[in-house]
Amino acid sequence: QLAKGELTKLTEPIYLLRAMAKVEVKLDASIAEDFDLTSVLVDKYNSTGNVLPSYTTLQDTELMNEQSVFNPNASLVENALAFNEVEGEETFFIYLPEYQNVGEDVTPAEMKVVIDGIEYNLHFKDYTDDSPFNIVRNHYYQYTITGVNGGVELELNYQVENWTDVKNPTINFQ
Repeated sequence: QLAKGELTKLTEPIYLLRAMAKVEVKLDASIAEDFDLTSVLVDKYNSTGNVLPSYTTLQDTELMNEQSVFNPNASLVENALAFNEVEGEETFFIYLPEYQNVGEDVTPAEMKVVIDGIEYNLHFKDYTDDSPFNIVRNHYYQYTITGVNGGVELELNYQVENWTDVKNPTINFQ
């Protein structure tokens, strides 16, 4: 039992699930001097998310997989939402609630990327087979633009990872 103002030693770690997904779009260092990434927008997203993932009797968050944690809130907004810019870098990021991007009667969300005044589309999909994927909590979607082909298309590397960038942090409660 945790209590404010009291030190509690835990025998087991508490594994947290984030309620949001992080999406990052950046220029690769090899082309950052040649091009100017000026904005990134997402055209559809949910305005609110659910704090808890969907689950039944599972108590261990380490055992939850993508299907068991997916719990989007149907609060669709179809106005462009701007990503945040990392100052001094060619990098933009945003935190999004879960979004159902796959399914019957679903129009997938797209990102609009502006490089040197030209708009390009990026998708939430597996670029090897063109299959769209849902935007899922606790995941980090990374798009690295490695080439720009004359206003026609982008070359990119992308990866989707479980968002596990912090291990055993020290948390100070006030």
